[in-house]
Amino acid sequence: KKSIIATGSTEKQAEQQHTRASRVFSESGFFFWKDIQASKLLVTIESLQKLQRTKNGAYMNTGKPTSPRTKHHHLGACKQFARWMMADRRASDNLIEYLSMTGKIEPQEPRRPLNGEEIEILFDYIINSGPLSCVSGNERILLYRFAMETGLRADEIRTLTRLSFDFEAPTVKVEPTHTKNGKAAVLPLKPSTAEAMKAHTGCKGPTTPVFKMPKSNLAKMLQKDIASARTQWIKDAKDNPDEHRRRTESDFLKVKTSEGKLVFHSLRHTFGSFLESSGAAPKVAQELMRHGSIQLTLGLYTHLQADRVTKAVNALPYFGKQEVIRTGTDDSMVDAIGKTVEKSSATYSDSLCSKHSNTLQNIAKQGENREARKNPVTAINNGVFSPKTERPGFEPGVRVYPVRRFSKPLP
Repeated sequence: KKSIIATGSTEKQAEQQHTRASRVFSESGFFFWKDIQASKLLVTIESLQKLQRTKNGAYMNTGKPTSPRTKHHHLGACKQFARWMMADRRASDNLIEYLSMTGKIEPQEPRRPLNGEEIEILFDYIINSGPLSCVSGNERILLYRFAMETGLRADEIRTLTRLSFDFEAPTVKVEPTHTKNGKAAVLPLKPSTAEAMKAHTGCKGPTTPVFKMPKSNLAKMLQKDIASARTQWIKDAKDNPDEHRRRTESDFLKVKTSEGKLVFHSLRHTFGSFLESSGAAPKVAQELMRHGSIQLTLGLYTHLQADRVTKAVNALPYFGKQEVIRTGTDDSMVDAIGKTVEKSSATYSDSLCSKHSNTLQNIAKQGENREARKNPVTAINNGVFSPKTERPGFEPGVRVYPVRRFSKPLP
């Protein structure tokens, strides 16, 4: 256990690996290195049962089998112990290095973030609700808000005290012994959040935790708030049958959707998603999320909102060929799908027909252009006047607008 901590892992990670290996060796009846049998170790791991923590902190078997993922974690802890035995010259042979579990590991259920509208409805509900898990509504709002604006993990938030904050900067600091990567984290705070935290911690002792958080099932507290907020949101539309049905069928404020499940760690995903939508550079987002690779920041913790995807597609240019046609009602034009477009020049590829001659003669008579008065056809070729194109079968006839000169002269 001390060796794991010395390599840079946190005390929690070392304790977790130590507990897993100790459990397997104890249930297998292994007390000395020479007692280890590879086949018996696999049988023990395969028969492991889920543990449930009691109120006094002890664990008891539930009688339910553990998941394949948990079995792989226990085998990995045993292998880690065996490799340490070899590296420390305490053993000359590693009998379990090549062991593997046969069970298929199901991918971890993805976490989904909250969007801005869900957060607004959630906070509106909590502010009028009573305590939950012995935590008041105001403190729950501040806790959720703080997690979404810093991206701190639940175990990191638990370690914060009044001394963790610098309200002048303003920043919050997590000591290296409490972070996942073993490095100190100093994160900026929004001024409004810093003021709220300053007021919240004003009467607390220097070493008192800033938040009153449940020791376990923190996710359940958030999920209860989410479920209750959704119920109230649906209830508010009871007088409007159509809106009530729409809300009932939607995924809005659902704990579990096709995108993933809402747990407390989802607030960290929310932080990453809002960083992306705010225009933060990927490197900045990686630094604030404290990830070792940019792939983890962009691939797992950045969730694109559906409305942003839709807006991006709608902003694409029109790649088809627009046909300018007449509406017959005014001087505006419409494209092939009926959308009104601005007046623009069109290539005049046909020779002047007889029905254009009256228009040109009228223009010449008006005296607006001396060249047009002398020779209307030449005026058109020189770009003084540009009759628009006309699709066959559409009425009325084509009018003439002064626009830019043509690329090719008229025949």
